[in-house]
Amino acid sequence: MFPCRLSPVKGGSAIPPAERAVIAVPVTIAMSRLLAQTDSVFPASDSLDKAKCSSIGGLVCHQYVYRRDTLDISMTGDRLSLFTKLRFRGRVALPGVGGIDSCGYEPEAMRGAEFKMATSLYWRTDWRLASRGTVMTPEILDPCQVTMLRVDATPMMRRIVNGRVAKFRQQFDSIVPVIADLRPAADSLWRMLQKPFALDSASTTWLNMAPEGASLAPLVGSPAAITTGIMMTARPRVVVGSKPSAAAKPLPSLTLAGASGGIHVPLDIE
Repeated sequence: MFPCRLSPVKGGSAIPPAERAVIAVPVTIAMSRLLAQTDSVFPASDSLDKAKCSSIGGLVCHQYVYRRDTLDISMTGDRLSLFTKLRFRGRVALPGVGGIDSCGYEPEAMRGAEFKMATSLYWRTDWRLASRGTVMTPEILDPCQVTMLRVDATPMMRRIVNGRVAKFRQQFDSIVPVIADLRPAADSLWRMLQKPFALDSASTTWLNMAPEGASLAPLVGSPAAITTGIMMTARPRVVVGSKPSAAAKPLPSLTLAGASGGIHVPLDIE
């Protein structure tokens, strides 16, 4: 929309300033990008050797192996959820003897577990995506009974799983800002809006946008994508005559805006 009004440069009664212009550029972030990054820090399979297993699970831990299914990621509003099923197995040992018994190894089936995660995504002041309020819940579904030693190794396995989850949480929080950095796009748009545009071939009529503020629309998630928008406010005017001067201003601090779309540009014509 481009509503306009004429305002004389000299003479006549003063009129109030025109309302701000709003330029909203929609941004879509494919959920597959987040899935690929998450997959890279949460491998489909992993194992711990004796030294690492003992450091987490205790002296009787000899080996730990897990396999996971595909990651199921969904998002409602700004809240992201992740779910996957896990299978694990482990060997236990006696000090000085080595591995003597196990659970989840053939002919037994691997033990089952589930992993759930929920987190909220938000925009940092540096225009990067981030996560907060992250909750990760691993749940062991099948016990790990070791009959030869007459022990229930399930608590040991739970400690190992919790340790791996804590590591994944740190890695997840670090990969989220990599998913989306909108500062370059916002800065490019901001600099473009500061340049007067000639509206005729003779360069006698100019559109000067004079941007004032920059913000991001709230995050809205769907199964396939995360949507938001870069929003700029400006005080545009059309100038007839020589090219108006425009002072170069740096991109201002990021603020958050309400949901909006399209372009609304009221004009003053001088």
